[in-house]
Amino acid sequence: MKGITPMKVKDVLLLASLALAAGVGGAQTVEARPPLPRLPGLSCDNFKQNPDGSWTPTRIVTIVGPNGPFTVEPGQIFRIQIEGTTNYNVKIAETLDDQCR
Repeated sequence: MKGITPMKVKDVLLLASLALAAGVGGAQTVEARPPLPRLPGLSCDNFKQNPDGSWTPTRIVTIVGPNGPFTVEPGQIFRIQIEGTTNYNVKIAETLDDQCR
């Protein structure tokens, strides 16, 4: 190893270990969920996003979901739900996150 000093070898080993760590972290992927369906009434124009990431209707809104129409009103707050739970069988916050961000 002519021309390489012990300090340089140490630097090379550090860089190699960092590159390996970055490669392992970069190889991990998060499974993307399919986009949620667009539903009548569930639009960016009818909701505002709150500072905490939740959504609030800006007016009385009728959403037509898979189980029929339902109404939401200003003052109601919709957040990302725990897996398996929904509001009115519609993932309101998740759908708005998909459409409005």
